[in-house]
Amino acid sequence: MEKPDGTRRPPCRLPERLFAVGEEPAGVRVTPYHKAGAIREILNALDPAEVDHIRSSPFGRLIEIADKPSFSGRFGRYILSRQLKVFKKHEAWFLFAGKPIRFSIREFAMVTGLNCSKFPKRGKKKSRNFMEDKPYWGELFRSLREVPVSSVVKMLAKKTVVDRDIRLKYAYLALVSAVILPTTHAPRISVEYAEMIKDLDTFLAHPWGRVSFEMLISSIKERKEVSLLQNTIALKGFVLALQLVIVECVPALTEVVQDGSSSGSDGETGGDDNTLEMEKGERRNISPGHARDTDAAGKAIVESILLDANGEITVPEVYQWSDDEDDGSVSNMVGLIEQRYGFSNDCFVGGATIQDVIKMREESKAEIDDFQLLHGSISTIQESSNGFTETILVNINEVFGMVQDKARAIKTLSDQISKFTPTPAVATVDSVPPRPKVVNAGTQTIDDSTDIIGKAINFANRSSVISTD
Repeated sequence: MEKPDGTRRPPCRLPERLFAVGEEPAGVRVTPYHKAGAIREILNALDPAEVDHIRSSPFGRLIEIADKPSFSGRFGRYILSRQLKVFKKHEAWFLFAGKPIRFSIREFAMVTGLNCSKFPKRGKKKSRNFMEDKPYWGELFRSLREVPVSSVVKMLAKKTVVDRDIRLKYAYLALVSAVILPTTHAPRISVEYAEMIKDLDTFLAHPWGRVSFEMLISSIKERKEVSLLQNTIALKGFVLALQLVIVECVPALTEVVQDGSSSGSDGETGGDDNTLEMEKGERRNISPGHARDTDAAGKAIVESILLDANGEITVPEVYQWSDDEDDGSVSNMVGLIEQRYGFSNDCFVGGATIQDVIKMREESKAEIDDFQLLHGSISTIQESSNGFTETILVNINEVFGMVQDKARAIKTLSDQISKFTPTPAVATVDSVPPRPKVVNAGTQTIDDSTDIIGKAINFANRSSVISTD
């Protein structure tokens, strides 16, 4: 069906754009915590036999990825601003040349080769044997408390560590911390991962791909319109996987490849001296300029969903999520993809303008100011309440002191009377409890005021009985 202006109307509802056509923010780059050359530098520090061990492990595809074009921060920035608004928690969709492209854990697994299966069910905890419960960190790194990945790579390269088992564990820990699950520009070895690698087979069987994808997709989803208006956006996780999926879906993007890091954030660490050394001069990146031209022309061949080895786009049960949300517009889009529908930019409408985003930012700032004002008011009320409580405690303390003084006087009088009047043994007053100190109501806990007054009255009554006797 055609619209009045001659453009085609899709036969069903499709997701809207995040940004309106022509209103996509022209930011500078996406800054990944995974740095270009990190995989290659780790591999170069190993012996051939050690590299073969990695090649035959669930991390083996990383060796192939090391020779692919590095992540382009500028291209990443370009593609992120061309998202579609979908409600599915574990999927992101991007537009290129008017065609939708899906990025889900299925595609992530296909391009990275990492284990993305579901997490194993937790079994019953075994009884702890404290003789065997010694932290494994000490066996790996002795007295070191923090170990940058860069230091591990240097130890591997300089053969500071010669034990083959330890060297392999160093290499796998470096790959997980600096490539698969990077969260800082200067990655360090995680104590948790170091404990896990005590059993190398169990460590390798862990679904690291699923952990990495969750980190990356959450980082992408958290970037809403306002944050995407910023020039530079930092993403956690194996960000290169997003580019790998887009390139697999649009082969024309590799027709022009340029050297160096001018196209993105590669080489800009934003960290400290503990970052891995980049392999400047050897890196290649896809060309952002060529990508823009290809996108604008709208004639590139685009595979919206990567085909598996059987030529299918179905999602295996192992890649499905129990907590994902249904999205009818996404289901409609997938159905059209299966029918080989000819998508174009006209099929996707809506989206925010730059002015809309500026207004969102101002409203968000106002909400933050209101929250800070409310928080300040609550703090003032709490301080007043603490002051009031402390005043009550002081008054109770004074009353209790007066009762104690009276009780002492009564006891003294009773002692004097007992000297002149011999009587059978009578009840005596217990030792007078010490006078309580004034406490800070905000930090200390004392007896309830009702209990204190009750005790004081009982004490006075007992004293009265003695005096009347």
